[in-house]
Amino acid sequence: MSLVPSFLDLLQPLSCVMTTPSFDSFLAMITGWVFARRHTVTGMILAADAVGTKHHSAYHRFFAAAQWSLDELGLAVFGLILPLLGDHLILLGVDDTLARKRGLKVFGVGMHHDPLLSTRRTAITNWGHCWVVLGVILKLPFCGERFFCLPIGGFTRSATAPTAARACCSSSRATAA
Repeated sequence: MSLVPSFLDLLQPLSCVMTTPSFDSFLAMITGWVFARRHTVTGMILAADAVGTKHHSAYHRFFAAAQWSLDELGLAVFGLILPLLGDHLILLGVDDTLARKRGLKVFGVGMHHDPLLSTRRTAITNWGHCWVVLGVILKLPFCGERFFCLPIGGFTRSATAPTAARACCSSSRATAA
């Protein structure tokens, strides 16, 4: 399976933030993501008909060990959508979500405030990762009055960081620059 050339042209500016083999893996996984029923790495490989082109572990290693930066990729995506924003005020949104994790071998977990289980009277903490995502809020011209938030940066927040908003300030300053 392959994507239409116009979609490949849209993804081409993202190639500057990764090596050529990593970008090839990225294109295969994006193709698989579009056509897959289940959005797992293995499902994307099967849907993209990329079985046999590389060992399946090369696609899994893309997220763990490939030479690319999530921050640079986010800024490249921001560069792609900047023409859509025009001269209007650019709105940024920050979300922090607790992903509950348990186990002795889970890396980077800590005790975080759990807003889903907490009440006004009782603050509940839970063991897990706190994912902080920075996104650009935009209104697409062909979608009426609906707003969308396109993620351009993300990281896990340590349990000792004061707030998600302060932790995200460095990402928004980098985006503004």
